[in-house]
Amino acid sequence: MSLKAMLTLPQFLNKVGKDNLGYAAQKYNVNIAEAGIESAKVFPDPQLSFDVFDDQHQKLGLAQGFDVGLGTTIELGGKRRSRIDLAKSQTALSQALLLDFFRNLQLPITMPSRNFTCSGYSITPTKE
Repeated sequence: MSLKAMLTLPQFLNKVGKDNLGYAAQKYNVNIAEAGIESAKVFPDPQLSFDVFDDQHQKLGLAQGFDVGLGTTIELGGKRRSRIDLAKSQTALSQALLLDFFRNLQLPITMPSRNFTCSGYSITPTKE
């Protein structure tokens, strides 16, 4: 029994959505964009530094010491909010591209007055 005889059109469309590698990759792009939102919300980490120096002049007592520093980035002017908004818009774009990709997968199948044959999960139009 061939795959064409075993599946109805809704079943086939569902299978294309589940088993198509390009569609799966587009879904991962949406997940990556959603992770970008969470990444944009994170505040920059503070930086702590230690430095010790010795110029080897112990008799004179010169050029010996240490340095300790603490630094952090202070974002002004709504940069963090803008970064979050940009990540949200990139997520919306990824979701729209995913929907468009799925519509383009369905388009050749759902076009009326065309006959198609199914080989595995690829679809090719048949000549009439």
